[in-house]
Amino acid sequence: MKLGDQVFFYHSNCGQPGIVGIMEVIKEGYPDFTAFDPDDIHFDPKSDPAQPRWMMIDVKYVRTLPRTITLKELKLHPELAGHGTVKAR
Repeated sequence: MKLGDQVFFYHSNCGQPGIVGIMEVIKEGYPDFTAFDPDDIHFDPKSDPAQPRWMMIDVKYVRTLPRTITLKELKLHPELAGHGTVKAR
């Protein structure tokens, strides 16, 4: 993801996962420092600061969608089949 890219805000840990809004990338990828902190719930002992396994970006809110575009709905579009969020699990 590059500075200025628009990205989806996606709710995943809920009864009806889906896209609920639009965000904009305001800082490009950098190592996720929480992966190196043993006291953090996101700690990953396999992640090395010299070769991080996890990255993060900073985003800003652009807008809320008028309705949720559900995961079930996204799966109806074959052109999205290779996307990690939409792949059949």
